[in-house]
Amino acid sequence: MSAAVAAFLLLVGFALLSVPRHWAWLPLLAAACYMPLGEGIVLGPFNFYVYRLVLALALLRLVVKREWPLSGINRLDQCFMLGCVVAVLTAWSSAVYG
Repeated sequence: MSAAVAAFLLLVGFALLSVPRHWAWLPLLAAACYMPLGEGIVLGPFNFYVYRLVLALALLRLVVKREWPLSGINRLDQCFMLGCVVAVLTAWSSAVYG
């Protein structure tokens, strides 16, 4: 990861964790627009691309600031989470079993 990308990632992370909930979309949009696709951190077999790191920071914000949806988790949220779990499991199984 280059120094400029690391500095921008730190700036986006700080902004994401410090701005009010109403403006939390802005650092995510900035990261999506200005981060190069191939940048990331490689630790052995694991690739932590910048987008994944930004999404992890967004999830950290949800947990730390307790900004869960006001109406709770609805059926669409459950279907999306199930799709994410299936995508992770199929990617893992294709990597393990080739």
